[in-house]
Amino acid sequence: MQYSLNGTPKGTTTVPAGEYSYAVKEGVITIDNNTFSVTTINDNSLVLRNEGWKIVLVGKEEGRGL
Repeated sequence: MQYSLNGTPKGTTTVPAGEYSYAVKEGVITIDNNTFSVTTINDNSLVLRNEGWKIVLVGKEEGRGL
């Protein structure tokens, strides 16, 4: 999150943390030796889930669809 001099939020910046190999096959994605099931919710979000993680990727625009 970025802030102005008076402390109000200005926006966010995404900075990649690195490069990860991945493979996608029939509702499953493997990222850096972690395998996740992939489902959609609300026609605008993806959920990646395994035993230790639940990652929700939300689309920026409503109704965009995935």
